[in-house]
Amino acid sequence: MDYLERRVERVNERLEEVVDGVEPDDLADELGHVALAGGKRVRPAVTTLSCEACGGTAE
Repeated sequence: MDYLERRVERVNERLEEVVDGVEPDDLADELGHVALAGGKRVRPAVTTLSCEACGGTAE
């Protein structure tokens, strides 16, 4: 399970980076509520896992 948890954590970190880079701050706050809400990490995590399963890298 550590493998999956690491991938989900990587997705979380990237989402936070993107939200932090949004301006103006009011828009970033609203985007954070949507993008960082539960359930928004499944598709990116599955995409990352699929890429790695085919020989790619998570980056």
